[in-house]
Amino acid sequence: MRRKPFYIIALILGLALLPFHHLKYSVGDTLFTALGISPWSNGSSNTGLHFPVIIGTILLAIGITGIYRSYRSKYPRILRWLILGSIAFFLVFPSISEAAMYVVKHNAQGDDSVDVTVASCRYNINDKQTEAECTFTLFNYGKAESLTIRPIFTKQMNGLTDMKFEKNELSMDRHSKFDGTMKFQGRLPNEARISGWSSQVEMEVEVQNKK
Repeated sequence: MRRKPFYIIALILGLALLPFHHLKYSVGDTLFTALGISPWSNGSSNTGLHFPVIIGTILLAIGITGIYRSYRSKYPRILRWLILGSIAFFLVFPSISEAAMYVVKHNAQGDDSVDVTVASCRYNINDKQTEAECTFTLFNYGKAESLTIRPIFTKQMNGLTDMKFEKNELSMDRHSKFDGTMKFQGRLPNEARISGWSSQVEMEVEVQNKK
């Protein structure tokens, strides 16, 4: 009986760490980063063991198993409820987190009023000219109407780390979302002929203040 609160807390913590929000990474990643801890064992490349998922899965398993054993005599179908409830929570959480940010930052201005997902980009280098076609989602929670955006390739790809892209201008309605693909032009200091694809490209966004 004394362990029932522990199982409930374990379930809540597991549900808090595991779900992915609308920016396409887990809440656990956000919490670890806020505490100054890399969520990955190899933080420089975001590879290796994913600590929030490991810890969250263990806590969720302990919570569900413990609650089931504690209450199955009184609620025979509780295991089904726990599993289906957890799945439903994971499915709806991205929509909940997105809606919450539009409410919290409804009157926000400046760079704090926007968020952007990590992009996937196809790139092509011809001599020193570079072109990238990137797919991403940009959320304008607040009152931004004009902004600039460009891809930043932070990971080493084929030995090329110096691709510099020009900023694209983007006009948006307030409290709106851009979900699509955009082309960017840039240059490389050294000549090369190569093409490729990366799924971990950061997007640099700057809100333009009205004069």
